[in-house]
Amino acid sequence: MLNIPFTSLEELSHNYETFLLDQYGVLHNGQSVFDGVIEALQNLQATQKTVILLSNSAKRAEKNYQRLEQLGLKREFFQGVVTSGEVGHYLFTRGLSELGLEDGSKCWVMARDDDRSPLLGSTLNEVADPEDADVLILSGSRGEVEPWDKATKKLEIPLSKELPCVCLNPDKWMLTPQGLAYGAGKIAEHYESAGGKVLWIGKPYEEMYRYAEREYSFEKIRTVAIGDSIEHDIQGAKKFGIAGVWVLDGILRDASDKEINAEIVKHEAQPDFQMNHFRW
Repeated sequence: MLNIPFTSLEELSHNYETFLLDQYGVLHNGQSVFDGVIEALQNLQATQKTVILLSNSAKRAEKNYQRLEQLGLKREFFQGVVTSGEVGHYLFTRGLSELGLEDGSKCWVMARDDDRSPLLGSTLNEVADPEDADVLILSGSRGEVEPWDKATKKLEIPLSKELPCVCLNPDKWMLTPQGLAYGAGKIAEHYESAGGKVLWIGKPYEEMYRYAEREYSFEKIRTVAIGDSIEHDIQGAKKFGIAGVWVLDGILRDASDKEINAEIVKHEAQPDFQMNHFRW
């Protein structure tokens, strides 16, 4: 039995002004919006709440706005979108020396598509061969279609060259219409366990939350984060000092109470509340 009080969005709306929302596993599964989500966002809008999407998507904010609109979620539902890709772009363009890299560094990119928006405006130069690279940029996985051993084999050259890795999506697992699939974070975890150096950008790391706070000037005491990952959403919220609400029907929907408690203990991430679904 989990000792986490249940809540609802309506109840939360009486106590919080800013809502930091995860997207995958909370609002949609990448192909369709979950039942009740549009009504919930409409009610948050009607009660004049600030709603900010906080996502470990390696794509920048505009790409995510476009995807949300394609799924039927209006741009006006959100006062902002903060992604790990957006934070990565901010860090890449502010100066590579802060990341331990030199201007003009050559990067080899592992991604699930051709999106390179986090690199635009930086002095990073993409190369096709990891043999020529100074850094590995890990922005996505093809876990739903690519076998795990094929993904890890791609890391052999970067590991042999001791390339630093910048991970733009720390999610270990992805919730897809076909079920769970390994994410970019799982690949980065393997890279790190094999002796590679990884710079993590996104939830649960504090830079993600500091970026959102700088952009949208919210009060922590009146801010709540809602997500389906204990490791990323709840741990990130607790480390940053804001309330965290765990959505049961997401990435951990098939986990036992024992497994969930183990996650909470491992990450020191006790949710303040839980809800079955993101509904009003």
